[in-house]
Amino acid sequence: MLPVQIVALAFSHAAKLRINSCGYETSFLTKLFPNAVVHATPQAGAYSVGNVQTTFHSPFCRQLNAAVCGEDRDYCKRVQSKYPRVWGPSVFPYALVIFYNRGYDNGMPPAVPPVVKGVAYVQLNCVRHREAAAAALSDHVDVFAFGKCRGFGTRIQRRTFPGYFTRLGSDPQSPYRTHAFALTMEHANQRGYCTEKALLAAAGGAIPIYDGDPPSLCKLLNCDRVLFWNATTPRVVAALLADESLYAKMWRLPRINAGKAREALLAAQRAVRL
Repeated sequence: MLPVQIVALAFSHAAKLRINSCGYETSFLTKLFPNAVVHATPQAGAYSVGNVQTTFHSPFCRQLNAAVCGEDRDYCKRVQSKYPRVWGPSVFPYALVIFYNRGYDNGMPPAVPPVVKGVAYVQLNCVRHREAAAAALSDHVDVFAFGKCRGFGTRIQRRTFPGYFTRLGSDPQSPYRTHAFALTMEHANQRGYCTEKALLAAAGGAIPIYDGDPPSLCKLLNCDRVLFWNATTPRVVAALLADESLYAKMWRLPRINAGKAREALLAAQRAVRL
């Protein structure tokens, strides 16, 4: 999970709202506030934007008026005591932030057919349902675990990919670029709680196996190219891997849902209008 993103906003004396991103990616903020001026570096009189780590290191990012919270609802409720405004899953999904910050509205990076007929499992938060799903998949297909989580059982094979947090969707050696499927499960199933996991898998080229909030995800990705987790999913994955033409047909489908993504952005703009 990427860090909670903090956004500080207020009105300046100028005609336009000025937002200082404190070096954080500006694309989403520019889309969210099309009439604002967004600075990537500290500007006098601008309002601070940053993540929870940079907040305490930059004098321009310490006084925050609003926070975009990329965690689940319980976490975001705890954050509410620190900031006047918190925009979490109940306002818009964090996946929407990543979608526009990575420029996926203009298309995802070119993908090449995978070379590993298996499932990439890339997690640090080893909650039980993720570990159980990885184990269930390993009874039918090869599962390769990257990061801390190993799944229940002995069939899962260990692999390493240094720096996968920031490069999962783009690095040529990313498991999401080399593996046929990626297990991308949220740690909690809540309305609006949809993070970057499935987006990065799709950006790399892998077909996401998802569990979380499908309606939020399907506003960003083409969900005909996503498998939603249930008891039959391991057998479905095995069948697709056993039939190259069937897998290729699914793999070649468009990855993003550009029209719905635009609607999701407009809904976010209405929700945070100042």
